[in-house]
Amino acid sequence: MKYAFRIDLKRGKTFGFWQLRDCPTNSKLGKELALIDPKKYTIIMHGCLLYNSKGTTQKIFQGKMNKAVCAWVVCESYEIIPIKDANGKQEITFNPRVKPYFELNETNVDRQKFNQITTCGKRMYT
Repeated sequence: MKYAFRIDLKRGKTFGFWQLRDCPTNSKLGKELALIDPKKYTIIMHGCLLYNSKGTTQKIFQGKMNKAVCAWVVCESYEIIPIKDANGKQEITFNPRVKPYFELNETNVDRQKFNQITTCGKRMYT
């Protein structure tokens, strides 16, 4: 079984929480399994793929769409631990209004694989 993590963007008390879902295929999200408070916990994801729905992301980037589920991290396994700093790690960013892809060191890393991705707050690091 694979898992997917993404930031919860729906309004309400869980806005900004990490959403854990099952992931039947890289491009399809399954049911929500948990919501994880980024102020309290760090997530360590193993065997990761950065998935991005390019069509949806491009529409957001061009201003043709406001908000939609368009990107997530697919992983084989994960650990949830008390919050921990990301000292010395490189940040992976994603903001489809700014750039329509995941970025690491000013490089497009959509659909790339990483052995491990760690969260600190709402940010991701490798």
